[in-house]
Order: sequence, then structure tokens, then C-alpha cells
Amino acid sequence: MGMRLAAALACALAGAGPLEGAAGPSATEAERFVESLFDPQAGLVRSSARGGEFWLYPDNDLAARVLARNKPDIARRIRASLAGFKAPRPGLIESALDAGGKLLPFHETELVTLSSLGGRRIRTERRTSRKIERWNERADLLLLEALAESKTDPALASSRFHRAMRMWDGKGFLDQPAFFAQAYSSRNLALALLAAARLRQDLPMRREIMRQLVRQQGSSGGVAPDYGKDRRPLGASDAQTTCLAILALDASPAP
Repeated sequence: MGMRLAAALACALAGAGPLEGAAGPSATEAERFVESLFDPQAGLVRSSARGGEFWLYPDNDLAARVLARNKPDIARRIRASLAGFKAPRPGLIESALDAGGKLLPFHETELVTLSSLGGRRIRTERRTSRKIERWNERADLLLLEALAESKTDPALASSRFHRAMRMWDGKGFLDQPAFFAQAYSSRNLALALLAAARLRQDLPMRREIMRQLVRQQGSSGGVAPDYGKDRRPLGASDAQTTCLAILALDASPAP
């Protein structure tokens, strides 16, 4: 995966001018970062290099998808661990990636602790009964629904995608959470690449998205979850953001 993705990214960035500190985000290094989070005793990846927690969903589900091609043994161990806990899938990211159809109504999720290992909590997201109000002001939910409905209702999927695209302000997706936090989400960049590829839609801001992903990748290979108005990364690189970035680069063809 790594060499092909690096080549695709190089093509995407051709003629874009010098980038800040790197020629392009390395999918190979990103995969190595995810692999470095794997704990053989738990059979799971940690949520981040700094954190000692394990999140079953979505983190380990995403990690299993990312590592399946180049590290199938690790991916199988993660899948076995997920099956062993019998934790229900929250359904948002997983259903979206699998084009599983309707996600509405959206419900808030909460982190619950299932067990512990050596003092480190094993947790997962669980869907609650609380509906998310004004969900259509969130780029991530619009893009997730676009992915989920890509096969069952392409017209609706396209509508959701274009609504999310209107939130782009030249630096990132300025949706409701970004407005209040005064920070942009890297996850939305990855979801935009994924949705555009799945729906075969033009993505005029693709070059800007790729450039920001360059900035988001640290020396460890991981991708930081957020960035500010100055485009500088915020927060420690984590498993979920890095996995989504890898999946997005894998799905997004070179222009």
C-alpha cells in the first residue's frame, strides 16, 4: 500500500510548490505508526502513542482495515479480540465505510469501559438514546451519510456531499463544531477524500486537503486530529485519525 499511495500523493501534489517540512505524507510511515500502537498482550492497538487506553470501536476496527493488507496477522488478532469482547458496533464509521445504508437518525455516543489490562482501560463507543440535533451542520455526519448511502441512494448521497462541501472556507470545513472550537478537524479532510472517491465527485479543494495532511503528519508517522486557523496541527497523533487518513489516500485516485 505504502509505495502506491506515496506515488499517488506525489502526483496529486505535482506543481503545487514547496510544502512545509515534507514532500508529502507517507502512508508507509502512517501504517508503521498504527502498527507501533499494537499491544500483543491485549491484541489491540492503543488509542494514541501517549494514551494507554484501548478503544474497540472505531479505533481497532479501523486499524484492522488498515493493517489487513500488509500486516494480516496483526489484523486477524485485532479482529479476534474485537469478537471476543462482543461489543456492539456503534455503526457510524463502520456502516459508512461498508456503504451500509441509512444512518439517520444520528444518536450521540458515549465511551464505556468494558475491562482493563494492566491498569489500562479497554473501552468502546456506545450509541445512546439521545438524538443529535442540527446534525446537518456537521461536515463529518454529512460525509458519513454520503458514504453510507452511496449504493442505496446515490442522489441523497450526492446531496449530503455537496452540502458538506459548502462548509469549506479555504482552510478546512468550518462546520458547527469547528466554529465553536475554533479548530478544524483532520477527520473531515479524510472523509471528504473518501466520499469524493466513493461518489466519483470532483473535489476542487483536493490540493489544499493534501497539503494540510502533510502538515498534520508528525515525525512518528501519525496524523494529528485537529489544526488551527494558522494551519498548525493541534493534539497528539492518534489511531483513529491516522487510520482514516490512510483509508482516504488509498481510496482517492491520483488526478
